Amino acid sequence: MLITLVRHTRVQIESHVLYGHTDVPLASTWQGDFNEVLSKVNTDSQVVIYCSPLSRCVKLAERLSEKLSAKIIKEDRIKELNYGEWEEKHLNTLPQDQLVRWKSNFVNQSCPGGETFRQLLIRSLASIDDIKQTPHKEVIVVTHSGVIRALLAHYLRIPLEYIFSFDIAFGSISQILLKEDGTSLVKCVNL
Repeated sequence: MLITLVRHTRVQIESHVLYGHTDVPLASTWQGDFNEVLSKVNTDSQVVIYCSPLSRCVKLAERLSEKLSAKIIKEDRIKELNYGEWEEKHLNTLPQDQLVRWKSNFVNQSCPGGETFRQLLIRSLASIDDIKQTPHKEVIVVTHSGVIRALLAHYLRIPLEYIFSFDIAFGSISQILLKEDGTSLVKCVNL
């Protein structure tokens, strides 16, 4: 099964504001951003699109669905990291001691009322495991950078502590080939 991970396009929010589970609007560059994504997601196969239920992913999935004649399945487990009490807050306004503690161990330390990156990986992998059980040969997963980073780290066998060592740009695609023998191959990252 070929899984194409697509990060949603640019959003309309101030830099350095945390917005994991928060529904934020897409940027005014949306149409151009969509055309760029569409040019990268070229497939001759019949695909199914799984997407985070947040509107920044749903809108992209709906437009891809129209162009590719693909069915959409909304999937809660591929939402972005839950920042809890830090949602919609600028990094400069957070208690700096808590922020430093979280940054030093974000894999196992959650934001107040949020979740850890390990929890994000576990729920994202559970979703992929369920998708693997379907008869689809190719799927598109429209999701968020945290989910994509966590999944890539897993399939590349990179410790989660290093997930910020590679870029996952808005509107980028990454692909993972899940083979029938249980092995996997990361075909591309951040195209």
